[in-house]
Amino acid sequence: MEDIIISALSGNSSVRSLSIDTTDGRGGDRRGDPIRSLPEALAGNQGIENLHVNLRGYKIWSLLLRSLWAHPRIQSVSLTSDYDLSGVSKTSMMNAVLRLVQCNTVVHTIDLPDNAKDEEFFQNFILPRLQMNRNCFEDQRQALKREDPSIRGQLLGRALHVVRSNPDLLFRFLSENVPTFVRPYDPVIP
Repeated sequence: MEDIIISALSGNSSVRSLSIDTTDGRGGDRRGDPIRSLPEALAGNQGIENLHVNLRGYKIWSLLLRSLWAHPRIQSVSLTSDYDLSGVSKTSMMNAVLRLVQCNTVVHTIDLPDNAKDEEFFQNFILPRLQMNRNCFEDQRQALKREDPSIRGQLLGRALHVVRSNPDLLFRFLSENVPTFVRPYDPVIP
């Protein structure tokens, strides 16, 4: 059954919410286990907005989070596990979550189990980025409009690179800064 569900996710845009529990005793890290194909299926999915995955092991988490970097609609990610992470694994997990929120400007909420979270890192680096995602980079958009026109083009380029996976934000940044990239027509009179 799990093979069918994962196959159905690839390219699908109608599934809005998905919850998968891999703690049924089969293990989530074995070669050939269908859960190993979940990251690939999610990378090709276009519709999921809310994802909850209960993983037995942590090794697949990094691949799972990476598969969501460019996901166009994922807003809420919840990962649960009763697996205790080592300090190195916890650091790796936090870096993977940070990279997700940096790459995907659509993500608004990430829930992690306490045993996988470095609370200080989460509060200082991940939550501020989630807040930026939630408020659609409002502070950054306003600051860009106030900048000197001579450097606005460079700043706009950087901003567009950051929000490249979010069509709504791309449109907002571009529409609010049309004079930055469109020069007025000045006909040359012979």
